Amino acid sequence: MTKMKFRLLALDLDGTLLTDDKKISPRAISALRAAADAGVTVVFCTGRRYRTVIPMVQQVGRPIPVAYNNGAAVRNCPQHDIVFKNLFPTQHFLPVIDLLESFGLKPVLHVDRFEDGIDLCCARSDTNHFHRAYVSRNAEFLVELDDLRESPADKIIQFIVMERLARLTPAYEALGKFATTDELNVHIVRNLTIGASALEVLSPLGEKWQAVWHIAKSRGIGRDEIVAIGDDISDCGLLRNAGLGIAVENALQEVKDSADLLVPRNNDDGAAIAIERFFL
Repeated sequence: MTKMKFRLLALDLDGTLLTDDKKISPRAISALRAAADAGVTVVFCTGRRYRTVIPMVQQVGRPIPVAYNNGAAVRNCPQHDIVFKNLFPTQHFLPVIDLLESFGLKPVLHVDRFEDGIDLCCARSDTNHFHRAYVSRNAEFLVELDDLRESPADKIIQFIVMERLARLTPAYEALGKFATTDELNVHIVRNLTIGASALEVLSPLGEKWQAVWHIAKSRGIGRDEIVAIGDDISDCGLLRNAGLGIAVENALQEVKDSADLLVPRNNDDGAAIAIERFFL
């Protein structure tokens, strides 16, 4: 493998590029700037909402497409225009709410209303303390509803339920029986910020690899010209499909098993080391 082979870098944020205190190291910023200046397409791939990634792109100081909500949509940053979108299937909106509520779970809805200043919807009656802590930090971009069924079905990006793993597992298994993987993308990821797990339900095409592949094809970039770096379950497809999949040392074992090689952990500039090795 030569450095000139790779033209696109797909980079997860939390647990990968970001340190545990949610910062981008000076070394990583320098590496990202140098890669972008050399003509590399840098894509941030994250479970975060788009709005929360804007300051990170500003830190790098280069235009970066952002695949947010685990690839459900892509916006060019800082222009904010949408270049890819696979929102939640409208026909499954009400049945999924009913199924989750049958397990005593109320979801938080991520919605595609960036221009309106709205990112989240939750039920006023939701007493889940993980959710309350989460939405309290995002109150400026939140709408509370008496019934989540009032939310426009065609604006839903994904459902998310934050809870202890034992509470989420039965609903996760039921969702797997309710819909095939061609109908819904259902997974559970760690959420280090809230200290719990997160059950996420979104479009089967709302996935990090699908978003990255859309960007790559639009720029004439082949699969073998893509490097992907990640640490969590939602990164597995990205690492398996890229020409070179890299896991940081702090990644889950399943992610390491999906990768071609390992680099040091996020707190030890693993992502920066990979960028320097394969792009600079």
